[in-house]
Amino acid sequence: MTTELRRRDEDNGRDDKRDDKDERRDDKHDDKIEKINARTDLIKYKAARLKWLVLLIAIGLGGYALLSTGSLGFLKNLIGK
Repeated sequence: MTTELRRRDEDNGRDDKRDDKDERRDDKHDDKIEKINARTDLIKYKAARLKWLVLLIAIGLGGYALLSTGSLGFLKNLIGK
């Protein structure tokens, strides 16, 4: 009977080790998913910020082009050049 009890104890130890290994694997997997989600959020934030920056630059360049070509000459006179 003692050998049978030992086998049961050894099996329980193996199951515990397997459970620990599975938990660690799941934790690593969850950490990877969290990192990917954080990177995705960062990329979305940067893209939104860049979109507005490009829009402002385009408006500025368009305004400069209109004023420098003289097509909006009346605004040039208002500014005082």
